[in-house]
Amino acid sequence: MAELLIAEFKNKREAELVAQLIGTMREARVVRKGRNLEDMYFAELITEGMKEKRNHPISTFKKKLNAQIKALKK
Repeated sequence: MAELLIAEFKNKREAELVAQLIGTMREARVVRKGRNLEDMYFAELITEGMKEKRNHPISTFKKKLNAQIKALKK
């Protein structure tokens, strides 16, 4: 799974500079903009999961999702 960086910038120029800096260090990067961070993170997890070819039981998914929700509440 990819690492996720969440940051808040004063303006768009600063955000673009940081995205360029990250791009020089890593080949692949995706910049997402928005205010609903939980939704964006969940969407990123779904995108990563769609890349997998195997199936997982729903109970495993629920267990991991509940762990993530508990971690966000701390």
